[in-house]
Amino acid sequence: CLSVERVVIVESDEWLTLGYNTYHSTYSDPEGRGLFFDCPLTSVYIGRNLSYNTDDNSGNSPFARIETLTEAHFGDPVKTIQPYLFRGCKSLKTLLYKDECAPTSIEKYAFWGCTSLTGTDIVFPESVQTICEGAFCHCTSLESYTIPNHITNVENNAFQDCDKLKSIVIKPSVKSIGSYS
Repeated sequence: CLSVERVVIVESDEWLTLGYNTYHSTYSDPEGRGLFFDCPLTSVYIGRNLSYNTDDNSGNSPFARIETLTEAHFGDPVKTIQPYLFRGCKSLKTLLYKDECAPTSIEKYAFWGCTSLTGTDIVFPESVQTICEGAFCHCTSLESYTIPNHITNVENNAFQDCDKLKSIVIKPSVKSIGSYS
């Protein structure tokens, strides 16, 4: 699937289980590869909750380390931005949500190593209350960020190794910030 640039996972209440990709991958790292790793995706639409293995041997997520991916769209009934979902997607800059989309958390390492994300790119629906462990770790273009009023918890390592981060505004809604954040 070396020409697939867009994936649309149509909205449904049913979970979708996704596998991984290790066959003839161009990636030489011993870590596993996401299902769409070898695809030059630029855009994904996730309209339902996904189930996938999140260990290094199986790729962390179907969309891990896709360096061509620039935008992600979420539909209803997505309940969380799942662990490792866009880990290492270095070109990701646009996050969009349908009005009905109401995730409650940004799960661990969801945007780890998304080196193109800036403070203005990181926008979430008001339903999001938690930024989980390492969610924005290694987001090296992040220079400033205002934690929105709807966020109550920022877990460990949330913004660790964001080398350019100079300014962060913590709103009164935030009740806890974890270690190494």
